[in-house]
Amino acid sequence: MARSGRFRRNQSWPFLGAVAGRLGRLATSGLSLLASNVTGPPPEGLSRSERTTGPNRGANLQSSTCHIARLRSQLGEDLGDCVAGGCLQVLWQPQVEIATGRVVAMEALARWCHPRHGAVSPAVFIPIAEATGSIVPLGRHVLDLAIRQLASWQRLHPTLAPPRIAVNLSACQLRDDATLGEWVQERLGAHGVAPGRLELEVTESTLVEHRALAGALLAEMRAGGVRVAIDDFGTGYSNLANLAGLPFDVIKVDRTFVASIGLDPRGTAVTRLILELAERLGAETIAEGVETDDQLAWLARMGATHVQGYRFSEPLDTPGATNVWLRQPWLRAEGLRGVLD
Repeated sequence: MARSGRFRRNQSWPFLGAVAGRLGRLATSGLSLLASNVTGPPPEGLSRSERTTGPNRGANLQSSTCHIARLRSQLGEDLGDCVAGGCLQVLWQPQVEIATGRVVAMEALARWCHPRHGAVSPAVFIPIAEATGSIVPLGRHVLDLAIRQLASWQRLHPTLAPPRIAVNLSACQLRDDATLGEWVQERLGAHGVAPGRLELEVTESTLVEHRALAGALLAEMRAGGVRVAIDDFGTGYSNLANLAGLPFDVIKVDRTFVASIGLDPRGTAVTRLILELAERLGAETIAEGVETDDQLAWLARMGATHVQGYRFSEPLDTPGATNVWLRQPWLRAEGLRGVLD
């Protein structure tokens, strides 16, 4: 889900990075994107050593914990106004077809631009949204923005097929949004977008933990023409029997495996097995977090069909994504020949 390449530092409010660190990595976030790993200074003027050592260590830690609780409460209240206030921004990261070098899809990556605090890490606002129930309207808002953007690209160049757009779904959306399937089809019809241009990503762990619920909803989506991708594949401890019974079109190879290619024989072997499994199941593959020519070349030799990562592009705003789609800078004849031929 697209945490997309290297983590970016958020300079607008450093303490949010500290909160993100407390919350930990989200394996099933529904609005993945650009998580900040900034630690920044501790709150309320404490130095890092003062916060964790010395005679007042317990009081300092308690003060820090209270500060985080207050901040979470404040952000939870503000989330209610986020969608209506237009503070949610969507960036787009290209997905490139290896065989042609063509940009065939964009992953929608959401960021919260807080009116007072600037960019808030999704590692902060997503679990708050899930805990408060805001994830349902927030998730629908991102989906609607994605569908509207597809419609806009169609109007811009009616003779060109727009890139597919991939949107992440969280476990809470699958659990709490009982009419999500109907709503998606209604939105696609209202904007005149073919269902096959939309791809919904669900993490492997979500599919394992909510097999019956997720399987039924995703089967409904696929029956209506929407594509389904299994995200973070290889990290959710699913077995092959579970996999065979799930509805999906795409397997996304987790970036941890991509990072190991050519460096760790075991990791490289697992990546090869995942790609071979996807091929035998008739599924496309997207390797996430591709950053080097060596990784790209290895993945091409091992049979990956698509790649995504900073080797090609960081997440882009809408004008930047539109330019990449129209310009197609990595067409095989221009951008990939020296790597793959």
